Amino acid sequence: MKILMVSTEVNPYSKSGGLGDVIGSLPKALRNKNIDVRVALPLYKTIPRHLLEGATVVADFTINLSWRTHNVRVLQLGHIYFIQNDQYFNRDGYYGYDDDFERFAFFSKAAVELVGQVGFEADILHFNDWHTGLGPTYLQGVYRQFAFYTKMKSLFTIHNLNYQGIFGREILWEIGLNDGYYTSGQLEFHGKVSYLKAGIIHADAVSTVSET
Repeated sequence: MKILMVSTEVNPYSKSGGLGDVIGSLPKALRNKNIDVRVALPLYKTIPRHLLEGATVVADFTINLSWRTHNVRVLQLGHIYFIQNDQYFNRDGYYGYDDDFERFAFFSKAAVELVGQVGFEADILHFNDWHTGLGPTYLQGVYRQFAFYTKMKSLFTIHNLNYQGIFGREILWEIGLNDGYYTSGQLEFHGKVSYLKAGIIHADAVSTVSET
């Protein structure tokens, strides 16, 4: 089995809570079972640079969000892929910015594109918490039409239900989607758009964390 875990936090590179701990440790446990697990995370400004020693550039490509084209550089260190875009991630913190809806839409889509760019034929793309909730949406709505992605499945894990990634309806076009997604069976949530709901609705399977 081949798995790409997509997360905004991975200990020891980035951590603000339990999410970083899980994605820092779960891949190691799975690799001990001879599963090929790799991890994608943003290349934050705050990552200690000594932790990146030996990382090499393995991909340079662009993705589109609506009318905008964004550059993506990917560095690899062992089983970790760092997704670099200074416009979004060269900042002093992880979250709390007015364009978080766009930053994490970019990250989610870049992570899906990444496996094709590096030729990693993952069986499962594992997305974590609301920040990556659009990953299953992009996989299902954009990428599954391409042969490389046809058989890939998505898993969405909820680590903290208190944070749901809720934004105004107007962002849909800015993240490369359209009003067809603004229904109760898609991303609409009490008059707004929910990234958490996107992950729940569009993933092939949903899980939550537990004490084990």
